[in-house]
Amino acid sequence: MPNGPSRTRHALRSLLLLSALALSHASAQTTPATTAPVPAGLSGSVFKLMGQVGTPPAASTPKAAVLTFKPSAQVRQKAIDDFLTLVAGQSPDLAAELRKTLAGTDLFAQIEKEERRLFGPGMSVNNVADAWATYWGYAWLMTRRRTDDPTPRQMQGLRAQFQSLLLQVPGVTGSTDAARQQLSDPLTLQVVLYGLLAEAWKDQPQALAQFGDQLAQTSRDLGFDLTLLTLTDQGFVVQKK
Repeated sequence: MPNGPSRTRHALRSLLLLSALALSHASAQTTPATTAPVPAGLSGSVFKLMGQVGTPPAASTPKAAVLTFKPSAQVRQKAIDDFLTLVAGQSPDLAAELRKTLAGTDLFAQIEKEERRLFGPGMSVNNVADAWATYWGYAWLMTRRRTDDPTPRQMQGLRAQFQSLLLQVPGVTGSTDAARQQLSDPLTLQVVLYGLLAEAWKDQPQALAQFGDQLAQTSRDLGFDLTLLTLTDQGFVVQKK
């Protein structure tokens, strides 16, 4: 999230942090990654391909532009509403206050601005590969109990890697703009929460470790074990045994 002096921006950041902490207390019942729905079959396809990390992509794949989407305000609002519903399950008052603050804020524009500051001007919140690369990059860091950001080169490697993988999945390349957005927006919101939690837990290693362990278990359940991977400038590579 941007770090400007705006009172509204500061209030939004504070509310999001409180929301992240509230949701983290419920993570024992709801594993972190499950709050971002991925259609059955699609996740299986992607994670099967991720098991082949380092394998060159198929010779014939659709063009990368198919991974971008024209954002729908309705779809985006639903992602925010779903997130607020989760917050309301832990703190109705906090959810109501956050909803009021978000009503006058283009949250995704702020997220994109921050991602471009960190990783370069090519980042887009309207691109499936960028959303997945950012999500899994930060998830990997949290499983390592780290509170820093991926480097720009690591993120570029992840973007290229997820682009080549997702272009091999017909469930992505043949989907509508709305469907691609539904695969992206929830993950983008989770990345914001992960960043805020990492910041809040810099001096609370036990909380960070517990959350990271839960993320690691979620990745194993999906067939994509983050603990077996190393993040490099080429994206994820399988650790040598």
